[in-house]
Amino acid sequence: MRIVTTTAWTCAIVAVTGLIVECVNLRFFPPLRPARGRDRSIVACLAVRDEAQTVKACIDGLLAQPEIEAVAICDDRSRDATQIVLERIADVNPRVWLARLPSGDGGSKSAAIWAAARRANRCDIPFFLFTDADVTFEAGAAGALLQRARECGADAVSAWPRVRARTVADSLLAPLVPELLLQALPMWRARDPRCTAATGQALLVDRRAYTESGGHAGIDTIVEDVALARRLRTHGYRVALASGAQVLAVDGYGSMRAGWDGLGRSLFGAGAGVCATYAVWHALLAIAPAFARRATLPAAIAAGAVVAARALQAARMEESRLSVALAPVSHAVAAAGAIRALVLGRRGALRWRGRPVT
Repeated sequence: MRIVTTTAWTCAIVAVTGLIVECVNLRFFPPLRPARGRDRSIVACLAVRDEAQTVKACIDGLLAQPEIEAVAICDDRSRDATQIVLERIADVNPRVWLARLPSGDGGSKSAAIWAAARRANRCDIPFFLFTDADVTFEAGAAGALLQRARECGADAVSAWPRVRARTVADSLLAPLVPELLLQALPMWRARDPRCTAATGQALLVDRRAYTESGGHAGIDTIVEDVALARRLRTHGYRVALASGAQVLAVDGYGSMRAGWDGLGRSLFGAGAGVCATYAVWHALLAIAPAFARRATLPAAIAAGAVVAARALQAARMEESRLSVALAPVSHAVAAAGAIRALVLGRRGALRWRGRPVT
């Protein structure tokens, strides 16, 4: 009985601590609202891989933002016709600037982004915007990023888009990344590079800060977005975070396996220790309801904190009510996904977009 009570209270403490951290972090994670910024002040930089079907819509959407002067884009050794599509677009649109990986380079997202950024750096545009081909920039999105940078005096701004959940798997998995950000990252310690984060889905960086910090040069990790943010912070530049749910959107993975692969990329890419800690954290949150009969009070506290935290997050990230209702199940899925990533990663069998996660 003592073990049950102790475990139940441990679950409650973990859940309440996460809720408290989230409440504090929400002050540093404001929602972006549509805005208008300085025209033609941004070059969007993309690395694309196997995006032949979507890359044109992505480019058109970016160039529709009045703040974006051009799109610098590099094909990351695609296995489909992406490079051919890019060449056709660039032939008729002078605002699309193609970059190429150096001969002999086997390809990686960070290398392709670095190539795109070097191409963008040939002009005097003051900001680079790093994004992915599957992100939708809605009206006022680029201006909102510029406004956030201006309001808080930041050299870089990273915003997380809302996820268009199409399946139950999306509702279970989509909240996990912002949850990790809001409950595990002490955003108030912004001067500590270890407490800095970013997402490559929308990362606006001052050109001077990017160049002087070394940009993506030498970054050889699958979580290149976080590595760049920490490099900027190490060089004394400020990185601000935000919810982009009102101006940015991305489709969910659509399946449990694809979602677990994406989660594994983030977790194992940060280290085996992160995977293990994440698994324990979510396992404790998932098992809390099991103590409802034998340790009613701590089980109720844990359950209440879990639902409250997910509801606050859902309001900030425009997540569905279903994602809130499924919060306890979502934690079990997260724990299983972290264990899967740890096992596959240790075997060298964890892959992301056809490449091993190391």
